[in-house]
Amino acid sequence: MLITENKLRDYTLGLLILLPTFYNISHYMFLLPVIYIIILYPSYGIKMNLPKKTVHLALFILILSCINYYIFGYENIHHIKDYIAYFLLYIFVFLIASKINKNVLISIIYVIVFESVFVIVEHFLGINTVFVSDLNFRTGLLAVSDYSARTFGLSSGINTMAMKLFIAYLLHSLIFKSKNMLFFITKALLLYAIYVNYGRSVIVAIGLLLLIEIYQNKNLRIYYISMYALVIIHFIYINGIDFFLLNTIGLVPFVKHIIMISIEMLKQLIYAISIVYLFLSIKKLWIHSRMFIVTRIALSISIIIIISLLSISSISSISSKYSGRNSKDITSYRDIIYSEGIAAIKKRPLMGNNSHKYYVYLKAYNAYEHLHNSFLELMTTNGITIFLLYILFILMHLNKFNLIAVGLIILYSFTQYGIFWGISFLDIIFIYLLVFYKKSQEESSI
Repeated sequence: MLITENKLRDYTLGLLILLPTFYNISHYMFLLPVIYIIILYPSYGIKMNLPKKTVHLALFILILSCINYYIFGYENIHHIKDYIAYFLLYIFVFLIASKINKNVLISIIYVIVFESVFVIVEHFLGINTVFVSDLNFRTGLLAVSDYSARTFGLSSGINTMAMKLFIAYLLHSLIFKSKNMLFFITKALLLYAIYVNYGRSVIVAIGLLLLIEIYQNKNLRIYYISMYALVIIHFIYINGIDFFLLNTIGLVPFVKHIIMISIEMLKQLIYAISIVYLFLSIKKLWIHSRMFIVTRIALSISIIIIISLLSISSISSISSKYSGRNSKDITSYRDIIYSEGIAAIKKRPLMGNNSHKYYVYLKAYNAYEHLHNSFLELMTTNGITIFLLYILFILMHLNKFNLIAVGLIILYSFTQYGIFWGISFLDIIFIYLLVFYKKSQEESSI
């Protein structure tokens, strides 16, 4: 089959989106797909065709973030690069995401499937990366300590590789409808690489997706179960039953931790929805109400007080949940990191860290770490007001087409700093699925 010019253009865009995730490639390379789009998509390059409500809310978030960053947080700007706030890069994220289509996604999926072969080969060779000059290169990893033996593939790190495998499997489930041999081979390779890489947040999210797939594909249920069983049997045959049990049982405490966080975040979501509803009530008071201005001001002040009380209650709820916890081996010091982040929110609940990214100094690593939770990082960085606007933006764009995919990325981001980086591979895919995927599905069904 001949590859048309448009297909070649789309496949190349997929490669450029993935490029900065590979070993020793600068993060600045995310500018390449932006330049590529402007040059090779001339007729509609910078047009995104976004609904007005999306544009208005996105601009409102951007303006508030700029005020928080450049006016209230000016003292934190020390270098020239600090003048470019991370949230400004979302403009590029939206531009790139608006040009993603099925061909771009197919390109991304197959490149990561190819990389998954390296993950598996590295595991068999007992090395964590093929780049022997890397400072983190290790050899002789013979299925003793699974977490320390995680493989990089061709990526810049183990967590980057895990995230790419997660996204590839998720997109594979969304895009490919024909269940032929190639479908099952590529799916099995991704699944095997996910288990070998052993990103616990990814395994939890993919495990949930597997259950959804088995439930939804009733006619192919036996094929799905057989494929998953063969992957597990082959893994046991290669690595031994002890290593398989070590990996699987080792997940149990982490899964419990995930469930605990999910329940707590559900509570916070209820708080957030309540607060968003109250914000909308203020809007209705001033736009649609015929009350006297004094009455409207009094009601608005009352609602703002209720919002403040809900926010304080929300923060106190999280704080009491994590205070005094000590589970370093299970959570990779997340208990310490979360408690530091929560303490920072309590100190500055409205403006956070003035929209400058928040990092915690971790003595165990002798380094500054992000909060390993996208939503906690978002709240700590920006404060409650901007955080709630982000939540409103997500809720506005959830629909029957993207609910599962977006929900799984959110679940993954509960225990990783996954989304809200500014510009990243995961941010681009997340915005595509959240904002643009529904439109592509509706157009394909016409």
